[in-house]
Amino acid sequence: MLAMLVAAPAWAMRQHFEAPYDEAAWKVQAGAGSCRLTHDIPFYGQAEFQQADGQPLAFRLHVERLPERLEVARVRSVPPPWKHGVPIRDLGEFRLLSSLDPLEFERALALRLLYELQAGMYPTISYRDLADGRDEVEVLLSSLRIRDALPEFQRCVAGLIQLDFDILKEHVLHFETDSYMLDYRQRRILDRFIRDWHRMRKKGAQKIVLGGHADERGTEAYNHSLSLKRALAVRKYLVRRGIPAKLIEVHAYGERWPVRKGHDKASWAANRRVTVWFARRPEALARR
Repeated sequence: MLAMLVAAPAWAMRQHFEAPYDEAAWKVQAGAGSCRLTHDIPFYGQAEFQQADGQPLAFRLHVERLPERLEVARVRSVPPPWKHGVPIRDLGEFRLLSSLDPLEFERALALRLLYELQAGMYPTISYRDLADGRDEVEVLLSSLRIRDALPEFQRCVAGLIQLDFDILKEHVLHFETDSYMLDYRQRRILDRFIRDWHRMRKKGAQKIVLGGHADERGTEAYNHSLSLKRALAVRKYLVRRGIPAKLIEVHAYGERWPVRKGHDKASWAANRRVTVWFARRPEALARR
């Protein structure tokens, strides 16, 4: 076990959680439109890297009991005992959430944690316990055998739909079968979206991204063309209402990105859509 990273009062107990050497492992779970890389931490919970279609890489620390109080966690990357002379890397302090997933990171820090594990480091999370704060808790993520699982996880992620922007807010428009015409209800939704645009610009929105979709019926080529027509119809309306065309980006996903996986009328209706996103360029990725 590694020594505590944060000095504790003499009366405080130290709770240290990590997977034993012979049990430490990372497992890949590949589902429809989603990839997970998980690590069980006995008597504590689970660490998870997760990425889904159109979403950035995320890291979550899952606990078995709902926290009773909020605390600030300190995250460091600690070298194992055999890495002599390698310094501890301080990755920052983060407020824990009142959730069974009290610690969540997206994109840059999630990728940084993955880099540290791949390099043989042990990311370590330290905080005062979430009951009465009398104990110091240290949770260690083992890098043992992670390289055995990484190739499978990376192959899974490579098959996902990748977006090169961060989504700040989403609106969804649904369409009739084989249709790309905007009805009165859809135009009213877009009018509200346009009013939101000016407010969201102040919050960092840099562009509007339209994603056209179709249900699973029809050929792949037909569905791609129909999804594009739907997105272009929305683009035309936004431009007519004063949104500069240069700020609008159009994507056609065809049937590749269903929001509902079934093969029935309700699923088809849910998947005939255009997603309208307020977007910004992604934050700079953490680098080694």
